[in-house]
Amino acid sequence: MLKLAVADIVGPMRNLVLAALTCLVVACSSAPVTTSTVPVDGGSDSSGDSGTSPVAWPKAFGSYVVLGDSISDKGAGAATGPFYRDLLYQNDDVMYPAWKGLTLKEQFGVTQYLPKAVGGAVTGNLQTQLGTVPASLPTPILVTVTIGGNDLHAALGDIIVNPPAAQKDAQRMADNIDAFLQSISDKYPGQVYVLEADIYDPSGDNGDFSGCPGLIKIDAKLDHSTFTTWNGLLKAAIDKHPPTLMAPLHDTFLGHDVHAADDWFYTDCIHPTPKGQHQIRRMLWKMLTGQDGPQ
Repeated sequence: MLKLAVADIVGPMRNLVLAALTCLVVACSSAPVTTSTVPVDGGSDSSGDSGTSPVAWPKAFGSYVVLGDSISDKGAGAATGPFYRDLLYQNDDVMYPAWKGLTLKEQFGVTQYLPKAVGGAVTGNLQTQLGTVPASLPTPILVTVTIGGNDLHAALGDIIVNPPAAQKDAQRMADNIDAFLQSISDKYPGQVYVLEADIYDPSGDNGDFSGCPGLIKIDAKLDHSTFTTWNGLLKAAIDKHPPTLMAPLHDTFLGHDVHAADDWFYTDCIHPTPKGQHQIRRMLWKMLTGQDGPQ
């Protein structure tokens, strides 16, 4: 929820506050690795208890599919990569020599790579993205998804002035995820394994976006409970569909927010820099292998 120092903001000032807050969230060694049959689920203090899938994961995949929003698409407008999805499939050996050979292609045998994410997507768009994926793919199929930030962005007006409506917005997001996970399971029965990221907070859970472009400093903060609620509902939807697991994007970026010395965000305060993209690759690699990759 948002906590406002001034209880009543009216007129032009209220409109300015709402316009500013609407900008807060957009989503916007070469030796073989011995993999675990069940990925490590890092969990998140913003998303409920962690856990592992009761369904064993394979040690090899035929295909890698990427769905979701701009984090998994092209990132910020000026971003040139490398993006986490590309690094996960085939490393940039010049930029990250220590990661040579630590890829889905070389360690997991992936032969088909399909990046299908679209910048600006919301959870309701996942079914359309899934429709662009061929019905027949080399199996098993690994899928990574980043989504939900744009849903939260669209709900900011309700979060500010209408908490009951905001709760319905969050539940709608979770219902969309539930339906998507059922659809992808139906499309590839017994052959699809999804790692779905939760929603990160570029402010580092303090809700202060005053240093971001186009935003004004006001005595209003996006409370940590907002992300607890949204990520909790996201995890509840994910847990209905084993072997899907939630990737701890929120906790991975904590301490590397827009106010941190080691900032992993572009100056738009929304999208991850190349360093942030690399850290998303590291997060997913650990879930798949149980091992920390090189820094």
